[in-house]
Amino acid sequence: MQHRTFQKFYSYFIFILFIPGIGNSQIERVSLELQFNDSTTLHDCYLVIDKGTTTNHRDRIQFNAQISFTMRTGTKVSVAKRFFPLTDNRNYDGKDPMMWYIADKIISPPAMPGYDIFNVLPMLSPTSRYNELREGDKILLFSLSVDHQEASELSLFKNETVTSGNISAFNGGDFRIGFTIGDIKQKYFP
Repeated sequence: MQHRTFQKFYSYFIFILFIPGIGNSQIERVSLELQFNDSTTLHDCYLVIDKGTTTNHRDRIQFNAQISFTMRTGTKVSVAKRFFPLTDNRNYDGKDPMMWYIADKIISPPAMPGYDIFNVLPMLSPTSRYNELREGDKILLFSLSVDHQEASELSLFKNETVTSGNISAFNGGDFRIGFTIGDIKQKYFP
């Protein structure tokens, strides 16, 4: 009788291990890179998977993000191309990149005179997913077009620039970079 009970328990345990999605780890930490592409003359923004792996369709969903940049005042920037995540990509057959757009901009704030800050956000959709993600992967999210001679001064915003005491120096705006994927937990660590 005990042997049969153990067999049942063991069978249930094995079944649970193979339920889709169980046993797949999540992405735990990401960073971002901005690189100038000589061949396209665009600035490419990459998501870098620093820790974690996932193949689960739920954990590949783009939940939210705020990617902020600094540039010399007067520089015009636009999102020129979009790459990832892809819409309708649950089964890795998505073809259309999710929309990234410039949402907010502050011109020469007291905390950074002579520089403008802007952020790029995703147009969220529950169907926007990445392909499989593994530690060390570098995924091109979007490319920025910059029409100014000092385009080389475009850079990612440094989160440590903003403290609770100097939010007013950014006209009340919080331009800190944040990135969530798979759930609402913050995954970006500069």
